[in-house]
Amino acid sequence: MKKTYNKPGFTVKSNSVKPHVYCTMNKVNGKVYVGATNGNDLNYIGSGTTFEAAVNKHGKENFVKTILSEFNDVKDAFLMEAEIVNKEFIKH
Repeated sequence: MKKTYNKPGFTVKSNSVKPHVYCTMNKVNGKVYVGATNGNDLNYIGSGTTFEAAVNKHGKENFVKTILSEFNDVKDAFLMEAEIVNKEFIKH
């Protein structure tokens, strides 16, 4: 199930989101960030020094979050994230 949230303020299509794996894309340069979260904060689009620098540079409105998969258990979300974000993914 894919749900897309466009900022500012994401267009939220659900009041509660389960733990999930998401992809946040920078609309300016096409770079993507894949992560997992417990789903408690619908406005969460990612974190980390490099990612936050990009958000500060390009503006939060230039990032789109797409939920790739939802889970009942956050552990499963983090396992899927680890499968996606591997050495091959990081190289690109």
